[in-house]
Amino acid sequence: MNNRDIYYIWASENNRFNPIDKKEAELIYKDALNKGFKVINIESDEYPDSLRCIEKPPLVLFCNGDVSLLKDDSVAIVGTRRASAYGKWVTEEIGKTLVKCGVTHVSGMAEGIDSAGHRSIIKAGGKSIAVLGTGVDTCFPRSSRDVFESITGKGLIVSEYPPGTTGYRANFPARNRIISGLASKVIIVEGALRSGSLITAKIALEQGKDIYAIPGNINQPNSIGPNILIQDGAIPIVNLTEIAETLGIGYLRQKCVEIQLTGLEKQIYEIVKDNGTLSIEDISGQLPASAEEILAKLTYLQLQGLLRIDGSLVSI
Repeated sequence: MNNRDIYYIWASENNRFNPIDKKEAELIYKDALNKGFKVINIESDEYPDSLRCIEKPPLVLFCNGDVSLLKDDSVAIVGTRRASAYGKWVTEEIGKTLVKCGVTHVSGMAEGIDSAGHRSIIKAGGKSIAVLGTGVDTCFPRSSRDVFESITGKGLIVSEYPPGTTGYRANFPARNRIISGLASKVIIVEGALRSGSLITAKIALEQGKDIYAIPGNINQPNSIGPNILIQDGAIPIVNLTEIAETLGIGYLRQKCVEIQLTGLEKQIYEIVKDNGTLSIEDISGQLPASAEEILAKLTYLQLQGLLRIDGSLVSI
């Protein structure tokens, strides 16, 4: 039995004005272990360094899944529960890029943008962390049951609240500091002027994180939040083919290439990587393929954000 875990469970609950004694803390600890969950206190080597330096760091984390993800380089995608088709589409496209670049995704499993991000990551075979305002054994909202079950098997569900905790309203704004605390970068897709996503952006700024936002239609209420963030200095994401570069995760592209590219695609990429800027004609001269085949592969590589084509010149 880890007495430090029990102590921090006790301290955490009492800090929330939910007084319990040491015996109750021990029961919470045993219940979590019996359900197969991991308990990580703030002194543990498994506790993420990125959370230790935030204001009011969680004293204990209850985890369901792969706890190694807590130490990964990660990007948060958050937004409104009332997501538009456009917002969900953009979220899915960003999610695909994160997976290709080997970056872990973080969000809060709420309806709308949060769940769209989790679903896109899971579908693409990536790694996702869901930070809950409930216990890690409680799916909230019920509409995200598919996300909850998928992440339980392949990612990580984490909460500072003990198993069995239901969805108290005050818990959700509080968990936003953990979402932004785990992430190195935070992307706001859609959100009204007064919304949870804007709260997350404000917290992330206070934590010194990079903030990105998706520009939106100025006539739509859920575009007001991201547009104002951009006006105030957030970095706009305006080109889906250059998301990796915009987010500063392009350095992971080689890993992506090794995993994703085969045959002619990989040959073209290696030629350009080794030689710098080349003309399409120079590339064609080094490969036993037709000009049409090479041009088609170049177009694909550009759409993946792996190469740039400027007229007849190709570069990384």
